[in-house]
Amino acid sequence: MHGSRRRSTTALVVAAIAAVVLGATACAPPPSIVAAGTGAPAEAAAVADADSAEDRLDDAREYAESRDAALTAVVVDLATGASTGVDPEDPMLCASVAKLFLAAQAFHLDATGEHVLDDDRELLRTMLAGSDDLAAGVLWNEYGPDVVADVAQRYALTSTSAPVDELWWNTVSTPADIASLYQGITQDRDGLGPDRTAEFLDHLRAWTPVATDGYDQSFGLPTVLGAPPVLAPKQGWMCCIDARWVHVSSALVGDRYAVVVSVSEDVRYPDDDVMTGILPDTSWTDARDDASAAHARDTITEVVRILFPDGAVDAAWSES
Repeated sequence: MHGSRRRSTTALVVAAIAAVVLGATACAPPPSIVAAGTGAPAEAAAVADADSAEDRLDDAREYAESRDAALTAVVVDLATGASTGVDPEDPMLCASVAKLFLAAQAFHLDATGEHVLDDDRELLRTMLAGSDDLAAGVLWNEYGPDVVADVAQRYALTSTSAPVDELWWNTVSTPADIASLYQGITQDRDGLGPDRTAEFLDHLRAWTPVATDGYDQSFGLPTVLGAPPVLAPKQGWMCCIDARWVHVSSALVGDRYAVVVSVSEDVRYPDDDVMTGILPDTSWTDARDDASAAHARDTITEVVRILFPDGAVDAAWSES
């Protein structure tokens, strides 16, 4: 997620991943860092001649593992229903991808007349395009902690859980559920109407390469699959959960595909830049220039390049 001010306990980390079926989530700063070299993504043997989506997913998973990272991902063809991924039902911490739930709730309440957007429109724009954490905090406080459960119910997201600590960035979902949310938005499953749906997606298409907090949010899908209006992305990042960076790159690609990629990577620094016991905990620190953050962004971007070697979601993802 971004450099917003997030703080939790180690005990909640265990609950976040182990208790998703119980509707719980959390995150916590761990006690130590992992020291390692920061090889550039070019060190990967990106396989451009992989014939199938499954081959590319295998290659991407192997590459992530070579970088001390874990991958979960899904690509859904919204026209054919074809869905292929790496552990797409596994729980992931959403970080700023949780802002999709806030926006879905805002447009729903406006559509039903329960809460007219008015001034909230600017908050929605900055929250979605620039991933503004302060805007998200205002909307979260305004709509209340039931936002995630309400949206999950309306969009039939069966593996999404509200944050147990009521901190929106600790929302737990899965790649499959986030892809289903994108699909539900495009199909207007919630009765928002064409104008609100267009406004929702236009804010995503207007994403800024640098977030409002200064963090580079062009990693992953935006770098590989191109600029708006083709891509309607929502990025997420935060550190540190079990001494790991979390980066999530999700997007609606054109009107055809929903793609979600989540990579959790060990915190790592060059051997001459190790500060034992200090982590880039985004609860307290500005991570825009952090070397381990840059390494993790490179990892998820190279994973996406392996999945889409031609810089597009091609027919391989419709044949799965």
